[in-house]
Amino acid sequence: MGNKKNIAIISLFLLSVFSYAQDIHFSQFFALPTFVNPANTGLENNLDVGVIHRTQWKALTEPFTSYGVAAASRIGKKRKTGSLGVGLDCYYDKSGDGSYVSMQAGLNVAYHFKITRTSSFSSGLKVNYNQRSINDINFQWGEQYFGKSYNSALPTGEQLVNLQRINFVDVATGFNYRYKSSEKTISSNDARIIDIGFSAFHINNNNVSLYKNGNSGLGTRAMVYFQGYFGIKNTSLAILPKGYFQFQNKHQEFVAGMILSYKPKVESVVTGYVVSNAFNFGVLYRGLDAFIGVVQYEMKNYIIGLSYDVSASKLTKVSTGRGAYELSLRFVGLNRITRRSHHSQYGGIRIF
Repeated sequence: MGNKKNIAIISLFLLSVFSYAQDIHFSQFFALPTFVNPANTGLENNLDVGVIHRTQWKALTEPFTSYGVAAASRIGKKRKTGSLGVGLDCYYDKSGDGSYVSMQAGLNVAYHFKITRTSSFSSGLKVNYNQRSINDINFQWGEQYFGKSYNSALPTGEQLVNLQRINFVDVATGFNYRYKSSEKTISSNDARIIDIGFSAFHINNNNVSLYKNGNSGLGTRAMVYFQGYFGIKNTSLAILPKGYFQFQNKHQEFVAGMILSYKPKVESVVTGYVVSNAFNFGVLYRGLDAFIGVVQYEMKNYIIGLSYDVSASKLTKVSTGRGAYELSLRFVGLNRITRRSHHSQYGGIRIF
């Protein structure tokens, strides 16, 4: 068992060093819409602020931890022809014993064109500032072992002086098509919403080598996704299918699943005394990697989400099935720029 665990730790270390060109991902990708596509900026809400935290591989080595935060707003009045959205987002990721750190901060701008009464098309642009670095202090090398004893003062035999911190700017873009039909009555629960989108990140292929004079292209990450909301008529239930496929260089990822939403109370639009709430729970599957259990609770303007990845990869034996957990918190409400309160025409329905 010990040897298997050591092999797993080495594998994770190599992953953090040699696969650094890959972007981080969140299982609750729907919690921060601008991370999926800059075209989602200001798509659905006057003001949308969210935070997320992810921890994984805690059973094997120094945990891989990720943090994300995003804020988006619709600017000005929503015109008959469309609306403008702007937003900021940022993530910070620290991986393993090597303390490989990836930080990104982005500015998002999107415009949402109204096509018909039930459909719209959105396009968006994101400009990111990126910083990446690695800390070799915690590394242990074979040359530093004398018999079974480890001595950090011994030379490593590695050219670690060539490691460097890198900074670069890149661009992302995306498109989103939305179909939406509102509820016929406040209690009919027959709304239908469908989002189909495409996004591309790191369009300008930067050199992201952590070695001086090295050459390693980041590669464009492309994503196609689908999300939906289908109310089950005259019930308190709705189904929310979700899925995406993305690829970057030779790496591919596929996620698909379903979330069931139960709304015991409908918000009183007239008096405001009755506050709507909803319980969401479901399962997603990330191809050849993990099953993802998701639970959410919505109360008026707040959404709190918890997800847990149960490993289904080759590391299952040493990780005993333990993968990653995520906690997200989202606020959707008053837009202090336009001084308009948030009232969804779909009675609080959100698929992002």
